Amino acid sequence: YSDKISRKLSKTRLVKSYSSIDERPVQNSSDFVPKPPKSSAEFAYERQLRIYTQNEMLFKQALKNRLPVGFELIAKTRLADIAAVKESMLYQDAYFNKIKAKHIDFTIVSENTGVFVAAIELDDSTHNRPDRIARDQFVNTLFKSIGISLFRISVKNSPDDYQPEITSIIQSLPPVCPCCSTVILVKKKDSKLSCPYCKKDNICPQCGDYLVRRKAKASNTEFIGCKGFPSCRYTEKL
Repeated sequence: YSDKISRKLSKTRLVKSYSSIDERPVQNSSDFVPKPPKSSAEFAYERQLRIYTQNEMLFKQALKNRLPVGFELIAKTRLADIAAVKESMLYQDAYFNKIKAKHIDFTIVSENTGVFVAAIELDDSTHNRPDRIARDQFVNTLFKSIGISLFRISVKNSPDDYQPEITSIIQSLPPVCPCCSTVILVKKKDSKLSCPYCKKDNICPQCGDYLVRRKAKASNTEFIGCKGFPSCRYTEKL
């Protein structure tokens, strides 16, 4: 019993011998490790130099130059900002915890409405680890269940190397109203795409493809043209 008291007293003297409890060395796993002080925000953090990795920067440069009017590229979007736990599910906190700390490299949203239309993940060698494989499978299933296209792209050495994948992404994007640049997600029963804002039907009367906003290279003026160009050369004035 006296030995126990001696050990407790020695530990008490150890703590008191330091000016701050945060300076106390950890002697073994049983020692008490204090919580960080409330003022730790003043000295516990440092500035991150950049939001993008080198691979993400290359891809961003390649996609942003080709992204059509009406869409916006967003970086580092949390899964919790894209998906929500169904109200009917039990254990809401447990399901939310699975998505609150995960993010997607890039998302494409409607510039006017903020609606998510596509997501992009750049896969480097770290995605071959067992823990990342399990994480990727979870993310793939989530996006399939909420109805948003997820594109997985292997990292490349230059922006030009991404062009085939970017072409596939752009071709999958929903049509955009050529008048007000609103992304059109709902198709009418009569097969006409109607803009929810300007109520314009945006189907080419000649070939039935989508109408899009285009810009003439010579005059730099915008006009409405058929997405099927050059096969279809139907145009309208804005």
